[in-house]
Amino acid sequence: APGLAPGLAPGLAPGPLPATRACAQDDNTTPRRAPRGAEAVSTTRRRTLLGGLTVMTAAGTAAATGLSSVDPKSASGFNEEFDWGEPIEALRMIDSHVHVWADTARATGKGAEFPWAEGQAPPEGIEDAARPEDLLEAMEAASVQGALIVQPINHKYDHSFVASVIKAHPDKFKGMCLANPTLDASAAVKELKKLLKQGFVGVRFNPYLWPAETSAEGMNDATGRALYECAGKLNMPVGFMCFNGLSAQLPAIESLMTSFPATQAILDHFGFVKCKSRATTGSSSEEMRGANLSEPEWDELLALAPKYPMLHVKASAVFRV
Repeated sequence: APGLAPGLAPGLAPGPLPATRACAQDDNTTPRRAPRGAEAVSTTRRRTLLGGLTVMTAAGTAAATGLSSVDPKSASGFNEEFDWGEPIEALRMIDSHVHVWADTARATGKGAEFPWAEGQAPPEGIEDAARPEDLLEAMEAASVQGALIVQPINHKYDHSFVASVIKAHPDKFKGMCLANPTLDASAAVKELKKLLKQGFVGVRFNPYLWPAETSAEGMNDATGRALYECAGKLNMPVGFMCFNGLSAQLPAIESLMTSFPATQAILDHFGFVKCKSRATTGSSSEEMRGANLSEPEWDELLALAPKYPMLHVKASAVFRV
């Protein structure tokens, strides 16, 4: 989780990481209490997989920061057969991808404190399901000491709600802001620096928010390049949210990584590559066991490994693969 771990970049801790109970959620999903026992184990050591790409999981970026100490081997529910490698001391369990948003009472009505963005109300039934207090309760149940809050689309470019949560719990949360491509390059960089001071330590690029008039360049336009370069200088990793697939966004992503190699890059949720041959029934883990990774989108993903050592893949949201 950016800003909560030392290493190559904030959040990319060097060396082996432990398994950790999962307390993960994806875009517009309900924060949920992690189960106890073996089913709760998420093997999340930082390691080189998928042909050399660094793989990170949504629940489990851990850092030896010393704020609290956990002995993962003795914790109930951990997989005793996991290859722990070298001894690990003073671990913090960090969930590297969660969302919170204002509930109905705070987001709606005249003079709402933290209104939802126009047309971006949470899905019906979970409007009040992503409150910070619920997340804190779930983290406590899952033995997670900290979390990275990714700015939800529900508040779009208004970061005031997430900033207020970070301010209220600075020892628990850091943020990943949402890049605003509607601003010119200078204004966008100024905004990014302001958000850094408010506890946001990474920035998410959503290519579908880029203005239509720059669609040919996409994230590689003047604003995108300025933000990406600045993020590297500020030690803020950039996460790409390629919701409709990786292929269409690769030219812009590769151009940015080539031009500014000092910036750490993250592909959210396996880069949203698909396993078209996967099963259509059963749990996500069962489906993936029968999936065929020898498909064009996976080949594109794997081909990035030898060229871009600064690129990391977040192994999360399996249901989207």
